[in-house]
Amino acid sequence: MRELQEKRLRRILDAGSWTEEDMAWFIDSWERDAEGWMRGVLRESFDASIGNTFSEQHIDAEALLHRLHHRKERHSVRMMKSRWLTTLVAASLVLGFLGVAYLWQSGRKATLQQETIRLQGGLEDILPGTDRALLVLPGGRTLPLDSLKKGFLDVGEGYLNVQLQDEGIRYAASSDIPQSPDATILHTMLTPRGGQYRLTLSDGTHIWLNATSSIQFPAVFPRGERRVSITGEAYLEVARDESRPFWVDVDGRALVKVVGTRFYINAYRDEPSLDISLIEGSVKVGRMADVQMVGINPGQQARLFEGGGPMVFDFDDVQRLVAWKDGKFQFGDGVELSVVLRQLERWYDVEFRYDVDVRGHVGGSISRDVPLSQVLELIGLTGVARFSREGRIVRVSKPR
Repeated sequence: MRELQEKRLRRILDAGSWTEEDMAWFIDSWERDAEGWMRGVLRESFDASIGNTFSEQHIDAEALLHRLHHRKERHSVRMMKSRWLTTLVAASLVLGFLGVAYLWQSGRKATLQQETIRLQGGLEDILPGTDRALLVLPGGRTLPLDSLKKGFLDVGEGYLNVQLQDEGIRYAASSDIPQSPDATILHTMLTPRGGQYRLTLSDGTHIWLNATSSIQFPAVFPRGERRVSITGEAYLEVARDESRPFWVDVDGRALVKVVGTRFYINAYRDEPSLDISLIEGSVKVGRMADVQMVGINPGQQARLFEGGGPMVFDFDDVQRLVAWKDGKFQFGDGVELSVVLRQLERWYDVEFRYDVDVRGHVGGSISRDVPLSQVLELIGLTGVARFSREGRIVRVSKPR
């Protein structure tokens, strides 16, 4: 009986075609397989497909069945037709995939458990970024926020109520508000490569800064206006105050006018455009020197290219853009490989160097809390590129 079952499973794997009957048989057989023979066959198939051998891993049968049902519902057509994807079912079983890390490229899908991979050549893995930021006060005094104890911060002005909390740094409202912009005390917060941080301004506005970003802001907003300057990447939830519009100077290249809204800014200099994406509310966007500003609505994105005015596009996947603040890399149905690698450079503080012109798209999602090796392993399994690392230099080459 076992021999016939093994033959059937091998036939399915070799044919690369899963019928509804095959899937139902597989799930039922997996539930009944007390000896673990199916796991052995699947491991063999996966090892043969990539020329690798993985050590024994514990497999959670209940979690596996949940995943298989979920995948069958969402990807029934795509998954049933590709031999590579069939083999990746085996890969996910062998590796004990937890359901939070998956990437795909051109019909190929890769899954991996969140567990440190043993690196070749004894290289130490590169850990992900953390909550790190530097607060710069008037006069040049600096406070490394990630190394300070939680509680009230001494920022040099007695009337300022500034607290370091689990969710970031918070500036509380004060009745002792400067009467004019000239009297405003400006603070600056900077995140390094491999850092991110959250800030709550004195008006209740929440701001998340991604790696290699900065914000300059008043410790307490004056009565007449609210104005900040941002570089890099940020997500903002602006407290509504119709009497005081909220202005954002974006890297000296764009100006955003807000009343109360949620929106996203990507103003990295190494990206092809400066993007303002709206999730809720309304904003107006323009060049710094422009008199006229263009309004955008939720689900729209304003892009500014070098030398041009804002161009407005419908963009229904804004949540993907801000997934980083919730601890994920999320690439939707596909993002250019070069864009993905630039995100990894900032978060893992590495440099990617291309041996040749490697192009392709990567989709899916993976946690930002895993070591670099896992992310590279996943991208490599999609077949879009190969990677080799020397210290913090990662070389990118075409797949074999």
